[in-house]
Amino acid sequence: MFPKIENAEVDVAIRLHEHGLLPEPQRRKFVETVTGYALRGEDLYALGDHDIRSVFKGNEFEELR
Repeated sequence: MFPKIENAEVDVAIRLHEHGLLPEPQRRKFVETVTGYALRGEDLYALGDHDIRSVFKGNEFEELR
């Protein structure tokens, strides 16, 4: 679904989220995918990317640590 953090799908998900148009199930899948990449050490870019982190809600990002 999101093979690389730089993927165009990621940009679309971020923009949809910014405008309140990303459905919650897809937002959760996005967060799970980004989290999985980070936990496996495959792509840590999300940890420092403000736009990607903006899709996380509440303590979702803190739970990643």
